[in-house]
Amino acid sequence: MSGRAVHGYETNFNKILEIGDFLIVQNKEKKEFEKRKVNMVLSDRSCGIEEAFSFDIISKTEFKYQKK
Repeated sequence: MSGRAVHGYETNFNKILEIGDFLIVQNKEKKEFEKRKVNMVLSDRSCGIEEAFSFDIISKTEFKYQKK
């Protein structure tokens, strides 16, 4: 994940996400979840979010999603 661009691995963003849905990722240092609104879905492995997460995600990370 880089800033507001999200790059997945073996994800199906085209099938599971729509604009307005939310990505949810856990900040493991703070033990808190952060939620960001999806503003574009480009492919099964790439989407955009309105605001960057407060931490860098540099390895495969589990995520959840919430429909709008």
